[in-house]
Amino acid sequence: MLPDGTSQMNSRPIRHLQERVRTFTWTSTRAMFRIAIILALALASICVIVSHYLINALGKGHQSGFAAVGKGASFFAEHAGPTGVKLAQIISARRDLFDPRCLAPLERLCDTANVPSKREVLRTFRSAFPNEPGERLLEIDCEPIASGSVSFVLRARTIRNEDIAIKFLRKNVKEKILIDIAISRLIIKLVSIFPATKSVPLEEIFNSFSSILIEQCDMRIEARNMIDLSPLLEIRIPILHDDLIEETSLGMEYINIRSRISSEEIPDSDFRSYALFVLREVYNMVFVHGIIHGDIHPGNVVLDDRNNVVLIDFGLVVRINQIDRRRLRCLFFGVITGDFKLVSSVILESASSIPREINTTLFEASVERLVSTVRGVTVGDFLVTEFAYKLFEIQRRFGLRGAPSFANAIWVLAMYEGLVRARFPSLAFQSEALSILMKPYHNQSRSVLR
Repeated sequence: MLPDGTSQMNSRPIRHLQERVRTFTWTSTRAMFRIAIILALALASICVIVSHYLINALGKGHQSGFAAVGKGASFFAEHAGPTGVKLAQIISARRDLFDPRCLAPLERLCDTANVPSKREVLRTFRSAFPNEPGERLLEIDCEPIASGSVSFVLRARTIRNEDIAIKFLRKNVKEKILIDIAISRLIIKLVSIFPATKSVPLEEIFNSFSSILIEQCDMRIEARNMIDLSPLLEIRIPILHDDLIEETSLGMEYINIRSRISSEEIPDSDFRSYALFVLREVYNMVFVHGIIHGDIHPGNVVLDDRNNVVLIDFGLVVRINQIDRRRLRCLFFGVITGDFKLVSSVILESASSIPREINTTLFEASVERLVSTVRGVTVGDFLVTEFAYKLFEIQRRFGLRGAPSFANAIWVLAMYEGLVRARFPSLAFQSEALSILMKPYHNQSRSVLR
């Protein structure tokens, strides 16, 4: 049952896992095994990327190799656990960067990764609901309707004859995520040594993101995320069943999913309408509400049988405080309008350290050049990560230490970009933001910089 207090709901298990991350030991057999798997995944990922571009360079006679590369990447990702599957889900949306034949096997991992056996399903179900079917549930279908590395979903029927979906946390997934975080933290420390990454607060960004990964291990937190976002958005979010919310399971209404919005079967005109609708919802989450769905990959943005856009899977939700949200609005407004002085002010205001001898005139000139290259461009001529890197590079040149507060928004916008960039390159994402940014700008944006 979902407790009334949010802090009481999530503090004990999350603090326990965070403490285990800090006191992690590398000597256990399980840890060594996971290390070997992730190193193999890293090597396989490099091979996949190199193979993709080699095949592309060789020409049409070798194009059949794309499918083989995709199948190999899918195999390695699925067996690497939560980290591998999540990377595959993110990459699967980037049809603007990779050949679709290479991505097709990875798209499967968006909703059918590591499908559990009937034995595992029954064991997990009986552990979560030892007295069911009988008290609340009339029957349960042991064939998962969706499956990922962290959880899987079953269809069930309540004693009130309602069709519902129940999401179950997988066994030992907490330990896998814990080990993945520890390994990733080591990699981050190594990468941070290089001069090119000095201006990027990699460790702070990673610490923020790792806490969100840990929160996936408590379904009550996911329920709270859904409760908080439901009244704020127009997009359809599944309705929860309060009597079926536990730490390892989450009951909600069953939605008959027609297809993903990214499906090739969706006409281009319809896709553009759906893409605009989702973009406005993303902007509202980032700039207005500060509660952001952080996992917008193709499997989580779908259409129901009435063609309503549905957002599912709220395990990864990031929250941005009011000050950082206002700074984001200023930054975005400055880029859209060409106000490089406003962009410069936001960067300086949000920096964690500023050298005394900084030349603000040269700094503003560098920001002006960057802003002028992206102002007014459509999504087809823009890459969120490339822009963010250039921004961090300017900070590095002037001795600034970037703050991690914008990283979560960059992450979400980059994931949305992957959904639409290949199929809707003419999307004017900057002008779409103005309807949300204009009203509060004069009242709120400048006050942040005082």
